[in-house]
Amino acid sequence: MARRAAFLKQAKHQPGHRLLVAGGDFFAPGGPEERIKGRDMLAAFRMMGYDAFTLADLDFSGGLDPLAAALKDPALVTTNLVWADNARPL
Repeated sequence: MARRAAFLKQAKHQPGHRLLVAGGDFFAPGGPEERIKGRDMLAAFRMMGYDAFTLADLDFSGGLDPLAAALKDPALVTTNLVWADNARPL
């Protein structure tokens, strides 16, 4: 995280437009400590100014509760996730 933050701080001073999207796998399988790490990782991305998040397969390993609590903002961007009960896009 420290290297990523330093890179983004330096890149902020260079010309051009940027859209920062974090690519998922925040929540690894495991116990409560993995949920805490995932929550803290998302908080760090918010502090670094990320514009959006997307999810990957490992993010669902702890169920939807940790995700729902952690992904309040910024935006969740996804193109292929659907609800299991009705197959409607998430």
